[in-house]
Amino acid sequence: MQQAGLDPTALRSAPSVRLAGMGRVDLCIQDEANEINTHDFGLNVAGLLEDSDGWVIESWLGGHRQQANRPAVDSKRSYGQSGFQAVYRTGRTALGLDYNWTFLEMNDHPGDWSRVRGPLASGMVNRRFGRFVLGAVVGSESENESRISTDFFAIRHRQSRWVGQVGAQAALGPTMLALGWDFERGNVKGKSIDDARFHEDELAWARPVDRYSVSLILPARGGLEAGLRARFMDRTGGETKDVSWSDTSPENPSKDLFRRVGLVTFREEESDAEVAGRARLDKGSLTFGLEASYHTWEWSAVETSNFKGSNRAGSLSSDALQVAAGVSSRWLQGRLLLAVQGEVGEEDWEESEALQTLSGTARHGTLGAGAELFVHQDVVLRGGLWFTSQDGDVNEPLTLSRGRGLAAGASWLPRGGTVQIHGTLRQMKTEPEEPKAARVDEKDEISFLLGMRIMI
Repeated sequence: MQQAGLDPTALRSAPSVRLAGMGRVDLCIQDEANEINTHDFGLNVAGLLEDSDGWVIESWLGGHRQQANRPAVDSKRSYGQSGFQAVYRTGRTALGLDYNWTFLEMNDHPGDWSRVRGPLASGMVNRRFGRFVLGAVVGSESENESRISTDFFAIRHRQSRWVGQVGAQAALGPTMLALGWDFERGNVKGKSIDDARFHEDELAWARPVDRYSVSLILPARGGLEAGLRARFMDRTGGETKDVSWSDTSPENPSKDLFRRVGLVTFREEESDAEVAGRARLDKGSLTFGLEASYHTWEWSAVETSNFKGSNRAGSLSSDALQVAAGVSSRWLQGRLLLAVQGEVGEEDWEESEALQTLSGTARHGTLGAGAELFVHQDVVLRGGLWFTSQDGDVNEPLTLSRGRGLAAGASWLPRGGTVQIHGTLRQMKTEPEEPKAARVDEKDEISFLLGMRIMI
């Protein structure tokens, strides 16, 4: 989704519809789905008990559509999500169920399209033992993908995998420490075939994932709260393929039926590491927020000696640094909340394919403002405005684009806030700085997000 220019965080479980309606000024605003604790910030299931005490039931529905235009190519991309989560908490135990269904569809060339759909169903459990908490979440995730190409063939992928996390949390005095191990197990199984049935492949692509994480939540003092987290991922896999060429195929030089079974086409390795810190300071009616993160990523694939043409050989690597800060303030006896947030980032990347190596540096920046107003004790209106700058490669000309976006949202909060119904609509437009910039898309995007939260 990042390569397609879409926002992958929009598909996470239980999104914050409230913050989306304010333009996602999330650093300097307290929010139930975005707290500095081992669960929301540390991404550890063992922190599930820290969120609240009692039943919480949530459901959400969202969609996003993007129209990207270039001088020679127009593309359409969309994704969507729907989900349901129920969590029961006591002082010592938390139990939860989660169901999340997502889809992603892209049509980047006339007549070509790809589509991915898949549900994730999981169960969560937490148990406190004095100063220690153990937690686990295990789920089954399915994914079905179709890729249609007018040039040659169609590809269909199916994947059913076990995903989850085992986490532990310990109170070291006022400081909270959490450790986690995420896993993903399951092979991609696929089939490719051309319309004339000249060529047919069946594949099994192994992509196991192990991710290790550690987070540290510092004690709140004088209105200051802060957290640190580090995450490390490793993936080692490869593809095994059964290949078949028809004896009538014009690309089959032998003019005989050609079939190979159990052919290893390529092997891949992928790893990444992320370190991030966030802090928030409350001073009267003002709240300040700060976050910094560093992310490094490497991927490589090597074709085996007995199979050339998998189109997988090559390597990619990147290092990214991002810093963000924000401030919010309350007015009109607390009924009006105003916030401003900005972020800047830089990414150095390198790509190697065959005999050529490409490298560059990308930079981006965002400045946004959001507002929230209680027009009634049960009704809240929200709005957001932001501007973006994205340079795909600062070393190359005509790669700079500018963007702007608007968000509007509303909430109904009956029964003193124990029931929350939120809605958000967002519109975004991105244009190249120079009209002749053929490498930069002109994008028009619109998205919506609905959510309901019940606390018992």
